[in-house]
Amino acid sequence: MSPLLPVGYWTDPEKLENRRFLFCQIEAVETLILLTEAAGADKTGLDIPSDGGDFRRVCARMATGSGKTIVMAMVAAWHILNKVAFARNTRTSKHVLVIAPGLTVNSRLAVLDPPHPEDFYEAFRIVPPAMLDKLRQGKVVIRNWHALNRESDEKIAGNRRVDIRGVKGDEAYARDVLGGMARARNLLILNDEEHHAWRVPAASRIRGVAKTRVAEATRWVGGLDRINRSRGTAMCYDFPATSFGPSGK
Repeated sequence: MSPLLPVGYWTDPEKLENRRFLFCQIEAVETLILLTEAAGADKTGLDIPSDGGDFRRVCARMATGSGKTIVMAMVAAWHILNKVAFARNTRTSKHVLVIAPGLTVNSRLAVLDPPHPEDFYEAFRIVPPAMLDKLRQGKVVIRNWHALNRESDEKIAGNRRVDIRGVKGDEAYARDVLGGMARARNLLILNDEEHHAWRVPAASRIRGVAKTRVAEATRWVGGLDRINRSRGTAMCYDFPATSFGPSGK
């Protein structure tokens, strides 16, 4: 937990004005914090395998209805407050990129943006009122995953009007996706329902899965790879209800 938050703040109903977070929410956020900031000796035996990419990606699997959005807000608040307090800490970030699997979810996740009139940070007292100004020093950009597919090779090949321009470089691509925080670096990435995002070479043949579906699914992570190359990633957290690979497992 952020050293700025009162000890036990998220588990004390009196500090939360008689509100309570679910056990699974507390367990999820505390686990993600442990994996991010605990010393190596404290993580003996906790070997989280890489997904094969160049940035660290950790999954918090929570059932539908268990309040994943609240946990995403808790994680974002913890990162932002720590980065504001300790600017040189590269493990945390005050620039948050949230990727949603569709327009409906994109709209629902708007509450993760601190300036939102119904933001979860204030509504659920994720941080004390006195800390909201510090929290609002952070920036949150929410994008539908299709935004990561802009100017793909397939689009260029199929559209002669943009053929002469070629595919955007990673820097221009990152500015396009990040929008209002185009200059941000060392990002925190939150993937909602990321079981749609597979790290599988687009040319791979997977039994029972159409090649076009595999190619489409890899674009989500492929877009994050491009952003990581030009901006860097402090951490990437995935929040699926059901994790599975392209084999259906």
